[in-house]
Amino acid sequence: MKLDQNLSKKFESRLRQQYEQEVHSRTHNKSQSRSYREIAIPDDLRNWSFGALPLLDFLELHKLEEARILDFGCGAGFEMATILKKMEEDPPACVHGLDLSESMLEQAAKNLAEISTPVEVKFFDSLNSLQSEEQDSYHLILANAVLHLNPEKLPLFSRLNSLLEPQGELLCAEFMTEQAMPDWFKQEFLKSDGSFLFGGLESCENFLDTFFDAGFEEVEVLKKLEFDPRAQIEQMLRSNMNSEQCEQTMKQLKDNRFYITVIKAKPKLESMPGSFSCHHCKHFNSRTSNYYRTLNSKWNKGLYQQFLAGEIQIEQCDQCQTVQYPYPFQVHAMEDKSMTFHFPENFLPQRHEIERDLIIPTRRRLPHYEVNLSFIPDNSAKH
Repeated sequence: MKLDQNLSKKFESRLRQQYEQEVHSRTHNKSQSRSYREIAIPDDLRNWSFGALPLLDFLELHKLEEARILDFGCGAGFEMATILKKMEEDPPACVHGLDLSESMLEQAAKNLAEISTPVEVKFFDSLNSLQSEEQDSYHLILANAVLHLNPEKLPLFSRLNSLLEPQGELLCAEFMTEQAMPDWFKQEFLKSDGSFLFGGLESCENFLDTFFDAGFEEVEVLKKLEFDPRAQIEQMLRSNMNSEQCEQTMKQLKDNRFYITVIKAKPKLESMPGSFSCHHCKHFNSRTSNYYRTLNSKWNKGLYQQFLAGEIQIEQCDQCQTVQYPYPFQVHAMEDKSMTFHFPENFLPQRHEIERDLIIPTRRRLPHYEVNLSFIPDNSAKH
């Protein structure tokens, strides 16, 4: 469902209003976050954590020295403050925050002003203002419980992808479901401009597919934590319908499950140059295209589908025009607990050595996996 421009602005305005109210509420009713209680940051900042889970638990901070970091939906700056505090000895190059609420950004500026740091700290109120000022890409984008609020995820995910370095990553913690929510929930979510929060949740499969549709080549689920919001949902429903309607609607959620899901998404999968020596005429072909040593049918779903369609991993010789798979590679299918090593057909004379040195040791190391060996003839490649 695509929102028209007026509805999109109305939706954004409603979210901004909710955040303004949240800032006012927390200013007058302070309470520390249990999720972040172990982090050594000033006590005054603990009141300002809005995320679903502490994302920094999933980062290797020592690899982020001199990195450019963006906190998308930064709220009052808690995640930014945590990064600066935990990376004092090996700081990043910059920590930027983006939020649509002016009150949140004002509070974030106050909170981070309490931390002495040489790191460049900036705030933005929209992606447009950020992209008009910042020309360099980010190594890391954090998004803690904010992406699910956007009713048009594909254009948003595509823009976040464009902000990342090729080997950068987007790390997010989001609310989602096992099964798709009933259509009525999505309609009510839009009618309420997002205030009917759980109506906007998507299934995990659909949420992940949107990352692939936005051009991310690797998407990995790091953690799934089940929670049950049925009591809150029922309370929201009772304000919009009578008891009988509410009961019937809640029955539709009986078999569904709700998760906080931590996801890591990368724009590009690590690859190697595709230059190769032709299997037939031995002509050396110089290439700049990417070739993947390993594909995961789940984490690299988009690339795996391209492989099945014969759109990647193949090349055509400039000299003899033979279409071929120039290099060995492997494909993991984690859900099926299987792994297949694909070799070009010209490796067939070395089958005994490949089985002895690769396949048999892998089967011993992974006894719960099915490990297969495949030799792909050149005439199976599509061009």
